[in-house]
Amino acid sequence: MSSAETGPVRSGRVPAPPPGFRPRPDLVAALSRPGPRVRVLTGPPGAGRTHLAAAVARARRAEGWLVAWVDASDVRGVLGGLAEVCGALGLARCGDEQQAGPAVRRRLEAGGDRCLLVFDDVADAGVVRPFLPRGGRGRVVVVGVGAAGLGEVVPV
Repeated sequence: MSSAETGPVRSGRVPAPPPGFRPRPDLVAALSRPGPRVRVLTGPPGAGRTHLAAAVARARRAEGWLVAWVDASDVRGVLGGLAEVCGALGLARCGDEQQAGPAVRRRLEAGGDRCLLVFDDVADAGVVRPFLPRGGRGRVVVVGVGAAGLGEVVPV
């Protein structure tokens, strides 16, 4: 996920770590190792899923990865967030929110090396499922109580 004109794409707002937050190295490693393209952080509310995903996103950015963070709490957030990612990538048809998500997915499927897309606060798996890559090397971390069945589960 990069744009020839703008260089690396960083889209969305990755949350800052709360005071005293310490990401668990075992979970960071589980989210960072090669393997399935889509990983799902599961656990009860307040377990630190979002902050763990944010720690991984910050680490990937520091390594030069292209990172996009999408608020997936509702359809509007997903479509708007993916439209922002689409625009940052310089892809065609980003003004149409219905076409932006598939365009981002196709970009991840066509390559996506060293790219991370985070869907945070997923309440309904059906809202993000159409936008998950089915191939390529792009990585996706999904966080939320409604994310079951979207990828490899990483319990927090």
